Amino acid sequence: LNICWTGEGVVYCNSNSLDLSLLSPSPQDYIAERLSRSFSPILDKLGMSSPTTAPCLHALLRNMHHMLLDQHTYEEEQLCSGKQLVHTEYLQYLTALAVGLGLDTPLTNLPTPPHLPILTTPPEWAWLKKFTSAIHMSESFKYRKSLPSDLNTVIPDIGDETGKYKPEDNSVWSVTMDTQILEWINTKPGDWWRSGDSKVFTWGKGSW
Repeated sequence: LNICWTGEGVVYCNSNSLDLSLLSPSPQDYIAERLSRSFSPILDKLGMSSPTTAPCLHALLRNMHHMLLDQHTYEEEQLCSGKQLVHTEYLQYLTALAVGLGLDTPLTNLPTPPHLPILTTPPEWAWLKKFTSAIHMSESFKYRKSLPSDLNTVIPDIGDETGKYKPEDNSVWSVTMDTQILEWINTKPGDWWRSGDSKVFTWGKGSW
């Protein structure tokens, strides 16, 4: 099989044939293919890698970006107008499925050549980026894993020169220590909110 990139798409032909074929995928086809490459390894572990094994599931996942975006756009209008108080369970389950299979990564991170700066999250997927950041943050606290990389870019390096104290290292904090800090914030907020330029990140019942 011989393949060649052109301005119109991909041209290919068999080695023993003179017939040329042109593949010109649309942007939506490209997104669907990126989603497919994200969920295929997970389905492969479950024995459902072939579309013939679970055709409905494959069709659902390849069109997940349409379903998520359309449903969120509709519900956002309902929430802003006061007709709806919270997002429906349908959207919650769709979003949970997408995040669980890692589909949020190709949707919120555009592919960028190595020699160009990384592009920001597309505006239509900003809500999904915030949701996944909250999920990853809660998992970091629950399982004492490293904080999400996008949050580490916001928090400055506030450790001491000896390297003994690393407040941003989530693995050295215990649940008891977290509880004590939250109690401190709620009982004496004045100790945290002082004049001048400062940023305080709290998680739980308090504000973020």
